[in-house]
Amino acid sequence: MRYLFKSLFFTFALVITIILLSERGVAQDANKDLPDEKEFIAVEILPEMIYEETPLYPEIAKEKKLEGTVYIKALIDKSGTVIDAKVLKTCGTELLDKAALAAAHKCKYKPAVQKGKPVATWVTYKVEFKLDKDQEKPEKQ
Repeated sequence: MRYLFKSLFFTFALVITIILLSERGVAQDANKDLPDEKEFIAVEILPEMIYEETPLYPEIAKEKKLEGTVYIKALIDKSGTVIDAKVLKTCGTELLDKAALAAAHKCKYKPAVQKGKPVATWVTYKVEFKLDKDQEKPEKQ
């Protein structure tokens, strides 16, 4: 009985280990075609934003009359989905940086193309937060 228990335990542990290793391999395979943030990717056609999420201007920032420009760097995969985004250059206000970053993850792109095939690449753009009489929402440029 004790031998049977040890044998079953060993088999179970072995199966779990194999599953975990194969899942890690699948995740690594999915990310192997993604460029590093500093890697240059040659493309014939640049990615094009087809849906732009406008960042929400944080109420506290409005009340304090905070303005600024945030530079965002986003990784666009082969399907045009933003799979990573970073604040490349802060405006100096964490509230505005976070609002720009949250919006970046919701944008959709037509992916970049190289040799007739979509490729993953990084894009950089700026988001301006300005308050004035005509406009209370931030602009992406």
